[in-house]
Amino acid sequence: MTLTPLIAWLGGSLQAPLYPETERLVSQMDAADIWARYVRYIGAGAVATAGILTVLRGLPTMAGAFMAVARGLRTDGHGTGGVVERTDRDLPAGFVFGGVATVVLVAGLVPGVFAGDMAPLQRAVLAAGVGVFGVLFVTVAARIVGIVGVSSQPTSGIALVTLLGTASIFAAAGWVDPGARAGVLTVGTIVAIAASKAGDISQDLKTGWLVGATPARQQLGQVIGAAFACWAVAATVLLLGSAYEFGSKEIPAPQATLMKTIIEGVLAGALPWGLVLTGAGLAVGAMLCGVSGLAFAIGVYLPLATMAPLYVGGCVRALAERAGAGPGGRGRPGCPGRFRPRGREGLAGVVVAGLVAGGVAPKALDPRLGGIAGEAAALAVALAVCAFLYRGGRSRAQ
Repeated sequence: MTLTPLIAWLGGSLQAPLYPETERLVSQMDAADIWARYVRYIGAGAVATAGILTVLRGLPTMAGAFMAVARGLRTDGHGTGGVVERTDRDLPAGFVFGGVATVVLVAGLVPGVFAGDMAPLQRAVLAAGVGVFGVLFVTVAARIVGIVGVSSQPTSGIALVTLLGTASIFAAAGWVDPGARAGVLTVGTIVAIAASKAGDISQDLKTGWLVGATPARQQLGQVIGAAFACWAVAATVLLLGSAYEFGSKEIPAPQATLMKTIIEGVLAGALPWGLVLTGAGLAVGAMLCGVSGLAFAIGVYLPLATMAPLYVGGCVRALAERAGAGPGGRGRPGCPGRFRPRGREGLAGVVVAGLVAGGVAPKALDPRLGGIAGEAAALAVALAVCAFLYRGGRSRAQ
């Protein structure tokens, strides 16, 4: 098997006396076993390293962003004789600090927010993690998105740093039970959502500034929208969980599995460091070559079925833009794309999950056209979509 030497080398077990046994064991694994035992930890090491390095590289920008926001909160818009233009009017600083304090206090004082049967000290540590990491990374995410753009927001790195920091404290304290793992994951979830929401608000404020909107009203609308949207998102997750099983073939949830792997590895102290450090080395090598570390690392971790549409879509776009640039010209660099819009695909999946949960539709159906004929038909459809995208992209690039 061609993967045997590579996997054995990456695992640090390529020794002459043991090689026949390693070859025999690996030859008995399927793709899922190889991913679970080897690739998952290599990808986790790559993503964790790339995320941490991305955050470290952005420390000067983060520090400047935090100080700029702190100065803005201190002056509260009254640095020019107390006169504040309508287009510069934000929500009061007291509202902001009160909201943060409310979230931290509710999370720390209400049992069951993080996980069931947690001691008050454990809840206090988790609530402090929400407050510290949340304030830090929300400020950073909002500033980076507002200045550079949403593509520069290191959400994966933010989540990983939060999980590693909180899990390390819990491991040092000896809190390693399943409830502790759920609590650490909840902290990462809250911080990641808060940072993502901060980036979204920054994008809206940029748009509002162009059309002359009032920032305070936009911010209030975002608060109301998030207060209602969170229930819809929670209901959607519960619906998907009732119709399918997370981590299964129907819903593999690779990012969630990555976070679970990191938390369990840190708390249990059972990470295969040979594989993790191999992934770290791959991420560092990619970044030294000028490649985006997180993009490369996520590509290592995610399954080929997920990455193939991204790769093919990026190739089609690059070819279309290069062809549309004309003789001697050069189009814009191709960006990764997919065959299908992600938002519509997600909505369609939620609808299907609702039909399955309601008993209207079965969970699985036999293919209408199976075997080689079905694979050939699927390939023909994919090629037709590529041709359609190439033609449309070329006409836009001209």
